[in-house]
Amino acid sequence: MIAMVALLLAAQTVITPATPFEFSDALDRADTHEAALDPTIKATLVRAQNTALKASMASCVNLAPGKLPHFTVVLELDSSGHSLNSWRNNNVPMVRCVERELAKATYPTNRDPDFFMSFVVTFEP
Repeated sequence: MIAMVALLLAAQTVITPATPFEFSDALDRADTHEAALDPTIKATLVRAQNTALKASMASCVNLAPGKLPHFTVVLELDSSGHSLNSWRNNNVPMVRCVERELAKATYPTNRDPDFFMSFVVTFEP
């Protein structure tokens, strides 16, 4: 019985992902990963982010609480550019919607697994 419990605990340790659980940890990783990109890949990624963000905002803006909120969304991508996890620093319905829509897109990266990137959105009057 003790051996079985130890085996189950070991299996849980192996299965547990090594991704950060806090928004700030994910954002720090995104800043580091994006800064390390080759300039050509970074330019391509920024264009893809712009396209995805514009489409997401168009789909979700009707959920805005009057004034458009400032927010940041962080995505963790797999090596093919698909979202594995996401984090946000604002919980209003519009931001939850944008996060969901951004996670549906595919992004060009340097093909590294567990690549983090962010969308920092602010609005000027």
